[in-house]
Amino acid sequence: MGRLDSWLTLSRRQAHASIGRMPAYQARVESIGRDPAGRDTARLRCPTARLPLPGQALLAHHPESQAALAQTLFPIAIGPQTFTCLQPTGERWLPGDQVALRGPLGAGFQPPFGAQRWLLMAQDHELGPLLPLLAMGLEAGAAVSMAGADSVAGLPAEVEILAEAEAGLPWADYIAVTTSRLHLEAIVARLERMEPLPTQRVDLLLLDQLPCGFGACGACAVRTHHCWAWLCQQGSVLELSMIHG
Repeated sequence: MGRLDSWLTLSRRQAHASIGRMPAYQARVESIGRDPAGRDTARLRCPTARLPLPGQALLAHHPESQAALAQTLFPIAIGPQTFTCLQPTGERWLPGDQVALRGPLGAGFQPPFGAQRWLLMAQDHELGPLLPLLAMGLEAGAAVSMAGADSVAGLPAEVEILAEAEAGLPWADYIAVTTSRLHLEAIVARLERMEPLPTQRVDLLLLDQLPCGFGACGACAVRTHHCWAWLCQQGSVLELSMIHG
């Protein structure tokens, strides 16, 4: 079984494991830094079995935080024993701090087996959570194009940067998009205009806060064809066909 196949299998297993209330565990802030946009980041060390996969979310609570609810984190880099995320707005984490985490939640991105042309779309939305998927695609030997990445420094030379996502839609056999519930309707309409899409799958990562993490509050609910989906359980990545088609 290849690396990508193993990742997809683990992703589905972790999705099932996320159902129900997950106990908190401790992660250590190893270092802090800045992303290309100048925002504070934190690299956290956690148990290997709790490392997130691309597109998965975690809930964090710092012991000195004044926030009433846990903060939602999305990895922007994933290592063998650590992951990097943006520091929550209004908080200042420092190296050595212990942060209580729950998760990872959901199944994350699910590129189809055999997909070799990946288009990652981040126009007008957050690019960072697509970076671990970009790294995974390159490692799997896929050709990767990215839209909305003009101002990001340090992208691998193999990644083609597109000024307009529409240029890559007819080419891609897998598409991943970062968006939010607020912009979901506009993104779906944009993709509808390109039908028929030749791609095998379109994944939408909704970068919304997950207040409770186990489906009790309903604040992260998204309407699908036949029912409501809870992002903390069925997301934060939803397949386009769940919402449209």
